[in-house]
Amino acid sequence: MNTEYLTWYKNLEIELHERKNACLLLSSAVSEPTEFLEKHLQDLLQDNFATTLAIPDSWGYPPLMDAVAERYGVNADCVVPTGGVSNAIYLLCRTLVGDGGEVVVETPSYEPLRIVPESIGCRMMTFRRQLPDFSVDYNQLQEAISKDTQLALLSNLHNPSCVALSDDNLLAIAGVAKSINPDILIVVDEVYHDFIYDKQQP
Repeated sequence: MNTEYLTWYKNLEIELHERKNACLLLSSAVSEPTEFLEKHLQDLLQDNFATTLAIPDSWGYPPLMDAVAERYGVNADCVVPTGGVSNAIYLLCRTLVGDGGEVVVETPSYEPLRIVPESIGCRMMTFRRQLPDFSVDYNQLQEAISKDTQLALLSNLHNPSCVALSDDNLLAIAGVAKSINPDILIVVDEVYHDFIYDKQQP
């Protein structure tokens, strides 16, 4: 059912993209910044682009890896480039959770947070981000996690509501989860984290 919905939605997006008199207001697709990319490539060409590209590294473009590492205050060896967030979620689930492993995820959620673990055979449990403020229901979180839960997935800013979790919220979530299973891993999707008004460390 979920796959059918995604296929329908993508086909609708493609159909409306080709029409001049209609658009899909709920689309999250973002056009490529082609003018910016072209200018950036021209600047690189002037700075010995060929030599830079000749640097062998199967893990990614070294200047990009260094820039990301500096941005997040980590060693470049800790940076793994992926083909978008959905691909990152897939790699995380494949790496951190075995076949048939147990995963808990917030709801409502960014759909791949739920669909990706399901697609690789994980047992899924959910906890609610409750209305009207999309705060975490800690009682539901406690009920959803068991001693077998290997991974908890959530987002900050919350996708789709854009609600931010404070450091206290995040520590409370970790406290509840670790009290049930000290070995649980908690992954927070922070793709929209830079939109948090009050600066917060990743």
